[in-house]
Amino acid sequence: MSFSTNVTRGDTINLAVAFTSQNIIMGAYDENTAGHASQSYSNKSASTFVGLNSPNNTIGYWSGPCTEWYHLQPYYGNEALVPYSAQYALSSAWMWMDEYNPVTGWSGFRANDTCSLVQYSPNPTQLQVFPSHGATEYSDAYLFETGITQLCALKTMKDGYFYVPNAAILNVTTLKVQMLFDNANLTGDQTGGASPYPAIANYPSSTVDGKDVTFIAGKFGKAEGNLSWDYMADVWADRKIDGKDINMAAMNFGRNGSYIYDLSGVSIAFNTGSNETLDAYGSALIPPSATSFNVTRNGTPIGAMIIFCGP
Repeated sequence: MSFSTNVTRGDTINLAVAFTSQNIIMGAYDENTAGHASQSYSNKSASTFVGLNSPNNTIGYWSGPCTEWYHLQPYYGNEALVPYSAQYALSSAWMWMDEYNPVTGWSGFRANDTCSLVQYSPNPTQLQVFPSHGATEYSDAYLFETGITQLCALKTMKDGYFYVPNAAILNVTTLKVQMLFDNANLTGDQTGGASPYPAIANYPSSTVDGKDVTFIAGKFGKAEGNLSWDYMADVWADRKIDGKDINMAAMNFGRNGSYIYDLSGVSIAFNTGSNETLDAYGSALIPPSATSFNVTRNGTPIGAMIIFCGP
């Protein structure tokens, strides 16, 4: 169906589906241009959509969002980023992808051999990643993203102070609070853990050890924008790696602790004067002119790991 007016790249689209006594109605509304479209079909006496126990469905039906992309030739690569979000939380979901030729039938790859069942408990805002055949999907209990985005991570000290990456290096527009910590023993825990993000190689392990000291020391003398720069090495947040960063890890060598994944009460105070709360999946928009911010929980500064995202 055609929208009542133009839909432009980057617009926010509100999607809805509803059952009536006789029909299923699907609607879409462009929150930027007020364009709208809807389509209805017979409900065949059904009243709900039922999630599948397996993605191996020969007809290809599923009960969730998808992004379709059309190519003249078989394509194995990432899509432009399309994010979907909801206000309610899922406990689990299938992520899949396939390539289909409408003339000859299935070609390339199919859902039943490129799928992943993900569980969102006990950390519903932890992004899960599913790469296959050159493309990537992400999801958590509230968010589903097809395609890939710019990503970098920054984990500083317990005071919760962060800078925004330089726009000339990374054009980030959104931040996501990945985890919190109020235990100073975790300052300097920058690597050694399993990262859920392909673009983020260094991820905390809950222990400060030789991997952390070696990683930070290996970036000694680097400044933001230099070749092989990594934001995760900048513990003392000043856009350069020097003795202060190494000392943070060295002083806590052998110490460990637990991270906090409950993000209730968290807010972001930007140096522009804007004070933002997090949305349902732990994210907040970065004001265009902001260069730094502080993370607080119930008004008290708290340490965090921040994921920065951009278009």
